[in-house]
Amino acid sequence: MAVNFKNLNESEKEFLLCLAILPAGPYPISELIKIFQIESDEQVSFFNHIYDLSLSGYLKKNNSSYYLCPNMRRKLLNWQQPDVGTCSVVINYFATWLANSEEPFDTNCERQYNQIESLLNNLKSKSFQQAYLSSQLSNRYLHLERYGKALYYSELAINMAKAIDSIHYTTADFYRNNALINRKLGRVEKALLSNKKDLQIFEQKGISDQSLLNSYFSISVTYEFLNNFKSAIKYSERILNFEKGLKKNDKIGLSWVYQNLSSCYIEIGENKKGVFYIKKALNLFNPDKKNDQKHYKYLNKKFKFFAFFYTLEGFVHKYQKLLSISMISSLILLFAGVLWWIYF
Repeated sequence: MAVNFKNLNESEKEFLLCLAILPAGPYPISELIKIFQIESDEQVSFFNHIYDLSLSGYLKKNNSSYYLCPNMRRKLLNWQQPDVGTCSVVINYFATWLANSEEPFDTNCERQYNQIESLLNNLKSKSFQQAYLSSQLSNRYLHLERYGKALYYSELAINMAKAIDSIHYTTADFYRNNALINRKLGRVEKALLSNKKDLQIFEQKGISDQSLLNSYFSISVTYEFLNNFKSAIKYSERILNFEKGLKKNDKIGLSWVYQNLSSCYIEIGENKKGVFYIKKALNLFNPDKKNDQKHYKYLNKKFKFFAFFYTLEGFVHKYQKLLSISMISSLILLFAGVLWWIYF
């Protein structure tokens, strides 16, 4: 049956063009209702609308599902390339699904990930709406430890955002997520470049408030990965300018900052400060509160470990003349460590 796209009204055109850049299908009516966010009082009309398109030759029917045949997909995309405006409803649906879905990775999720990938890779124009969807997909792949795809969609989000506004806050967020993925992949130097671009955006905007805290912490962690502990300390200590507010609103986040400082100070041999900060992290939590118990137990064990070795190191240093053979000192520390793990 010959078709004439000029006879389509706007809603029909948008519907078909969206289908053309999604995977081939077929799509049950129930799934199309979700993707196109059809309200309950509009569903009968929507069904009739699809049925009419199938009678006119635009759609193929397979039982209660519908799809575009390959030839029709090609004709549609040759006629008009879909843009963000055309597909905004579909983009919103998938963005909401990614934000709210806690489902494990299964075949149903795989289908939707493929739909999102197709949507992102085939749209003609770019927008922050589309960049944000790409970043969300990247985060989901990161959670699933599919780092190659996580990196691809992270970089796609950055490139889309840069083309619109290279110093937008959202662009900074994308760079920060990209740094995390690169650290996971062991590409720490590339992670540092992304961290620096993240901070550069805030500097260009002249911002030095609490908005910077996530950026400071991310670059601090990257420097720790690079064994540049003094730089890691510098950025973590900047976060402490907002310590009071964090104690009230984000004590778990603050505990990570303290732990980062503790580890870095111990790495550079300032064990007293290392013990001080792990103790501060521990003091954020109340062992009598149910929500705090898990964090308190972990940090209490870490504090005892650090304090024990700090005390032991002081003992060895004090009596180093008696323990003039370094091997003896090493054996004492090793034996004490084994005892500590057995005891605790």
